Amino acid sequence: MADRWWRIQSSLLNNSVLFAFILYTDKTHLTSSGHVKAYPVITHCANLPVHIRNGDGIGGGHVVGWLPIDPTDSSEDGKLSYTNLKHVIWHAAFIKLLESITPYPKTGFAHICFDAVMWWLYPLILLLSADYEEQDRVAGEAVLKAHGLRPVVNALWGVENSNPHETLSFDPLHVNNIGNWGTHFFEELKICVKALGREAEAKIDEHDGNKLRDIAKQMLYAAQNILTDNEDTVGYALLQCIASYLQLTMYIMLDVHTKATLAAGEAELLVFKTHLHNWKFPKVHALTHAFPDICTKGAARNFSTRPNEKQHGPLKRAYLRQMNHKDVVNQVLKLDHISVVSELVRSHISHLDEDQCKCTMSQGELEDNDTLDDQPFLGHPHVSAPQIPVTLAAVEEGNTSNRAFQDFRKKFTKFLNNFIVSNNIPLDGVTWLRPTANDKLQEYCYLKVNYESTVDWRLTTDYLQCNPSFHGCEHRDCAMIWTLDKDGNDKNIFVRILFMFKFTVSNHTFELALVLPMDAPTGSRQSTDHDLGLTRLQARPLASLEFISLQSIICGALLVPDYDSNGDFFLVNLVDTDMFLHAKSLRSR
Repeated sequence: MADRWWRIQSSLLNNSVLFAFILYTDKTHLTSSGHVKAYPVITHCANLPVHIRNGDGIGGGHVVGWLPIDPTDSSEDGKLSYTNLKHVIWHAAFIKLLESITPYPKTGFAHICFDAVMWWLYPLILLLSADYEEQDRVAGEAVLKAHGLRPVVNALWGVENSNPHETLSFDPLHVNNIGNWGTHFFEELKICVKALGREAEAKIDEHDGNKLRDIAKQMLYAAQNILTDNEDTVGYALLQCIASYLQLTMYIMLDVHTKATLAAGEAELLVFKTHLHNWKFPKVHALTHAFPDICTKGAARNFSTRPNEKQHGPLKRAYLRQMNHKDVVNQVLKLDHISVVSELVRSHISHLDEDQCKCTMSQGELEDNDTLDDQPFLGHPHVSAPQIPVTLAAVEEGNTSNRAFQDFRKKFTKFLNNFIVSNNIPLDGVTWLRPTANDKLQEYCYLKVNYESTVDWRLTTDYLQCNPSFHGCEHRDCAMIWTLDKDGNDKNIFVRILFMFKFTVSNHTFELALVLPMDAPTGSRQSTDHDLGLTRLQARPLASLEFISLQSIICGALLVPDYDSNGDFFLVNLVDTDMFLHAKSLRSR
């Protein structure tokens, strides 16, 4: 958990370790009508790996408390005295929640681990992950205390090493997705579009954080040819601001940070502030805390409320399906407790089954089983969805109306021979292959690409379609591939996969694809592309199609057309952080 954990851990004695909790609080509705509200407190163990503590089941988040909800229909609502009363109730309830661990952050408690080594555990509230309202409630008293003013006893001051200033964190979900984008940028954008006489948006029933995040990632490409500098100066300035905001959010959401990414993120924050001077939104200031929080507490996935929002789902289902809707709090907590116990019992049974299975295995089988998770990274693609093998002549005859398959066998023969020579593949003395019209190949419509992520260097998988009829529509995905330029230097380009197949010669089976390269010159870069940070690509003519080995594919890529320029595409680098870093690297070159 970055600098803060390191600093506190360094102050402890030998054989001492932090027992760190992440607390999450946020109101939710148990019914679609909103009449029944819930205020659960969910905790995660920060000592566990992030994929476990942010996951479901054993090791994930669990409900540990339920806060009282203040009536919102009171005649006193909005008055200072009533606001202070709500704060008193919130902190009093939180003090009750924390009282079971309050003594131990100072004294520690001894725990003998499975290896018979005794450790002293020191619990603390490492992070408080909360919506803006809850954060404001905690931080407000913390600020007043610094000036000697304490209208309310802050619950977190009672737990050693749980300073409210340090536990509160920037929340990407509520600050960015729901706040800055959903409440402000999106609404301003709809006003600009409507002023041009166009429909502002399609009907969207629910604006939850996930939907708003997805809309934000698509909006720049959809609006770049509508809110132009010529037609709407204000709208174009807003688009520039949104473009910088999206770049900034991608830096914030990186799962692993380096000095370079932190510096780039801070630099983009300065750019964003220059674009923002015409708009003032309440939650925008929170962005200034994002990178200090990352340095202090680790990547944003540690303190984002996003993993905790899904914890509301089981509570809502329990209310809907397993309750009589009376004494809601006690019934919900009882059902949640039963669910946790059931998961624990099920996990014990599963472990017992695994141990009994191992007892029946030979030593060799045990060794093979232990090494399954330690296979080396291969980085090779895997094709599936095979079609019936067909002859080369049948491929050409079946695609006579498709210019991409014109002279298919002739071009394939030339590529195959060049590929064999350049890769030094022995073919039993054959110097030049001449595939006949009756030679067969086998088409494949699905490709799984395993590659090393540029973000965290872990194995990542992309799933690509090359299907003439995928749910009734043609679906040809794109990819980034490795190739050589005319001088023999390495370069990466983007292609659209038009046809995937296997072709066997002697004892060698080649996995190949016919692709449309997207590396045609685009001329001088348009000012719009520069202002909005867009990566423009242009497809080659169909006469310039190429064959490639599937081994040259690096990863999948998403391209969208520029509807104002036929044959031009934009690289969508906002879908995932891996492609975001790839795009940054390509543009720097």
